[in-house]
Amino acid sequence: MVPITLLGVKIAAKTREEIRSQLVEFLHSAGLKQIATVNPEFLVTADRDKEFKNILSSVALAVPDGSGIIYLAKLTRQKISLAHRFTGVDLTHDLLQLAEAEQKSVEIILPSDSLSTKEEIYTSIVKLYSKAIVRIFREDEVKEGSPRADIVLVALGAPEQEKWIWNHRETLLGTKIALGVGGTFDFISGKIQRAPIILRSVGLEWLWRLYQEPRRRFRRIVRAVVVFPWLVLRETLNHRNSHPE
Repeated sequence: MVPITLLGVKIAAKTREEIRSQLVEFLHSAGLKQIATVNPEFLVTADRDKEFKNILSSVALAVPDGSGIIYLAKLTRQKISLAHRFTGVDLTHDLLQLAEAEQKSVEIILPSDSLSTKEEIYTSIVKLYSKAIVRIFREDEVKEGSPRADIVLVALGAPEQEKWIWNHRETLLGTKIALGVGGTFDFISGKIQRAPIILRSVGLEWLWRLYQEPRRRFRRIVRAVVVFPWLVLRETLNHRNSHPE
């Protein structure tokens, strides 16, 4: 399927199997491939942060992480479904599984105030992927010219993590795939519980997160369910006014 476009950013409309196949291709191709898991809040931020928008428009693969992306694309008559949604947690698991199967190295970069410790994250990963080759650093521990793992997962939150990868792309020597993963490892470590499958299957994971952390999540949810639809509506109306039938 052709990519969808929202607020000037192209996002892949691919099944999970198609994306997994592309991950394998990336891992065996030359050069660094940056991936972004785009949710509504990303696009709201990118609407006023041109550097971030340029990065999202330039990555090797942008996948839709968030039901709002799917619903708004459908409302603007673009072909996509919830089957094309691919969360950062799911993508991280696929990359860890792939790394274990092919004995590829993984490096994880955490913020200094990470909710989960390096030890908790490492223990959680090796319980699931016992043969995975994993090293974990905090951002201030990363030396210039490093990391050099096959896969780099940056958990600094958006847009900082995407900018970090983009600005270090010339020094990520030997790295094949780099991905911003936000709070993914807090889910993997069990510090934060994922939404029940039934909520995830209908795109209501955000409601579960709001229930878990109402004060922390309220502003972000407003940006995703109020500001984002308004920006898409504004763009659609402007396009129609400038291109009358």
